[in-house]
Amino acid sequence: MSIVTLALAKKQLRVEHDLEDDLIQQCIDAAEGYAAQFTGHASIDELAIVDSDSPSEGKRLPEMVERAVLLLVTDYYENRSAQFTAGTHSVNPAVHNLLHFYRVGLGV
Repeated sequence: MSIVTLALAKKQLRVEHDLEDDLIQQCIDAAEGYAAQFTGHASIDELAIVDSDSPSEGKRLPEMVERAVLLLVTDYYENRSAQFTAGTHSVNPAVHNLLHFYRVGLGV
């Protein structure tokens, strides 16, 4: 189960219908996976904070991590059919900036 809720992602994307809920959920799952991998955690749950007011089983992400996940969700959703024939596609630098301080295992 994702920590970032479908409702929050839909609000970020300004999607008011339910027709693409499965696609949006896949974007959330991929974004949370990317955030966990980039920060060196086994799963996004390792970054979660216990919060009894949170709708996701009492867990929420730190604001900077949540913002990074939502930026990734937006990118994945809006560019879901992008084809690149030349050049490279890179992750929004803001994502890396937001996640940087949550990285572990980088060594000395």
